[in-house]
Formats: sequence, C-alpha cells, structure tokens
Amino acid sequence: MKQCSVFEEDISDNHIDNEVLKKVIKEHCSGKKMKRKLWNIKMDSLGLKTLAPGTFQNLNVGKLHLEHNELSEMTSDTFLGLEQLEELKLEHNKLTEIANNTFLHLTGCTQLDLENNKIETVESEGFTGLNALTELDLSNNKLVLTDRFMFDELIALQSLFLGSNEISTLKNYSFYKLKQCTEIDLKKNVIQFIDVFAFCGLENLNKLDLQRNKIIEISEHTFASLHRCTELSLEYNSIQKIAPDAFVNLDYLQHLYLDSNKLTDISWKICGVTKASKSVSRWRRKCLGMTLFQRNSNFPCLQKLCWMNEIFSFTENFHKCALKECSTHGW
Repeated sequence: MKQCSVFEEDISDNHIDNEVLKKVIKEHCSGKKMKRKLWNIKMDSLGLKTLAPGTFQNLNVGKLHLEHNELSEMTSDTFLGLEQLEELKLEHNKLTEIANNTFLHLTGCTQLDLENNKIETVESEGFTGLNALTELDLSNNKLVLTDRFMFDELIALQSLFLGSNEISTLKNYSFYKLKQCTEIDLKKNVIQFIDVFAFCGLENLNKLDLQRNKIIEISEHTFASLHRCTELSLEYNSIQKIAPDAFVNLDYLQHLYLDSNKLTDISWKICGVTKASKSVSRWRRKCLGMTLFQRNSNFPCLQKLCWMNEIFSFTENFHKCALKECSTHGW
C-alpha cells in the first residue's frame, strides 16, 4: 500500500460564517485529499463565534488552529471525531468557561493552548478525556481559584501554565493527581495564601514559579512535597516572614529566588540551623546569603541564591569566608 503523505490546509484570514464552515471544510479537507494524512488545519482569524457540533467529524488531523477568533463557548460535541488530534490552539478567543466534557473526544491530544481568553471557571470535569495531555496553557485568563478536582484527569501532564490570572489562594490538593508534572507557572497572579497541602502530589516537579504575587508569609512545610524541585521562584512578592521548616525536604534545590521581598528577620531554623535569629540590618546582604544557605543546610544541592537582587555562586570555602567576615566586624 502506498504511504500517505502529510499536507496542510490554510483557510485562515478570511472571515466566514459558521453556517458555511462545514462546506468550506468539506471542499478543502475531503474527497481525494482525505486519502492522505491531514496534519495541520489553520482556521485562525476567521471571525468565528461558534462551532456547530460535529464540524470536524471524521477529519484525520494532527493539529488544529482556531486562535484569534471570537469563540465564546464550546460543548461536548464541538470536537467530535477528533480522537487523533495532537495539538489544539484556542488562544486569543472569548471563552469564559470550560464546561464539563468539553474535550471529551480529544483522547490523543498532547498540547492544549487556551491562553489569552476570559476564562473564569473550569468545571470539575472540564478536562475529562485529556488523558494524554502533556502541556496545558491557561495563562492570561481570569481564573480566581484552582478547584480541588480541576486537574484530576490530566494524569500525563508535564507542564502547566497558569500565569497572569486572578488566583488568590492555592487550595489543599489542587494538583494532587499531577504525578508526572515537572513544571508549574503561577507567576503574576494575586496569590496571598498557600494552604499547607497545596502542592501535595507533585512528587516529580522540577520548577515552580510563584514570582510577582502577593505572598506575605511562607508557612511550615509549604513545599515539603516537592522532593525533586530544583528551581523555586518567590521574588517580587511581599514576603515578610519565612517559618522554620518552610523549605524542608527540598533536597535537590539548585536555584532559589527570594529577591525583592520585605524580609527583615530570618530564622536560622529555616535551613536546619539552630542559632538565634539575626536581623538583616546587622548583616551585610552578601554575608547573610552565604551563611544562611550553606551546603550543610537543608539545601545540599543549592547552586544559586538570588537574594535582594544579588546572585551568589557557592564554593567549598564560602562558609569560612562568611565566618571570617563576621569575626572581622565583631558580629
């Protein structure tokens, strides 16, 4: 049997009514052409406001572009017949909600782009069917909170982007089923509170970005579940207090960013050191960073600390240098 070739159809940049959309798809993507493998359909910038149920039924397509339209709602039958679809791009539309079973038929989809919409809510079964999804982008929407069951169906997810939303609180077990996830981006929200078990279940997470939020305090064991985390970004918050054991179990941490916060007092117990607290005003910033985050602390792999806009490279002799500096100044 002759091997099918990959081809692409581009019907974008031409405003089209939903009533004739199926006819256009039939003209471009049916008949003899459907004997070949259709990889990429571009339907961006068409001015689409709705998609009739079954619009894409029986299309053997790998990537579907629907970005830069005016789509405001989707149903469980919108993507009927797209079981072979691998990538769906829906960014820059007017979606406000992800209803239950919206993506039920996208069982082969690995990448879903929903950024730059107006999404406020995702129902508990909104992502049902996306068992193969590895990347989800929900950045630049209006999400207020992360539901306990919102991401439960995304068992293969590796990258989750939630930046630039309106999330104020991270609830317990919000990401519990994301066992394969290695990266979560939560920057530029309005997060003030992080429940103690918010990150429970993220046993393979490598990178967590919480910069540019409104976090005031880091409580004990907040990041205790992130055993494999190598990079933690907390800069540009309003952090005034870091509780003892806030960073416990971060054995693989290499990069910690804490600059541009409101820290005035640091407990040595944060890093497993039992000495009394020292005021920032008594310590030079460099000396504080070097002694506080030493190699025999809770961060044996720490390579870089961004502290008040300074980055410290750690060497075998840095602790001795810090102690000598303290002794010289009578600290």
